[in-house]
Amino acid sequence: MEEREKFIMYCRNCGAEIDDNAVICVKCGVPVRGNKRNVNQSDEEASVGLKVLSFFFPLIGLVLFCVWNNNYPEKANDCGKLALYGFLTDIILWFLLVGCTASTTVGY
Repeated sequence: MEEREKFIMYCRNCGAEIDDNAVICVKCGVPVRGNKRNVNQSDEEASVGLKVLSFFFPLIGLVLFCVWNNNYPEKANDCGKLALYGFLTDIILWFLLVGCTASTTVGY
């Protein structure tokens, strides 16, 4: 009977020897490369509603970014980017509003 060649795998985080079928390292708990859990593509992308919410309420987008950063990095990045864009847009609109208001009151 022919024996299949066995490769020894090591954890990329702590260097401990791990089983070929391991999902996480038993020593440090870090997920093993190549054994990611199956995630639907729709679960990985932020929905339109979350993107709009992150843009108009940047603080919510920042919280979502912090919460999802480890488990859903693409979702977290979408919310984080839109929170930043929303924050910058708010600052620009605020300066325009203050500038327009200041220019109308200068003539008095």
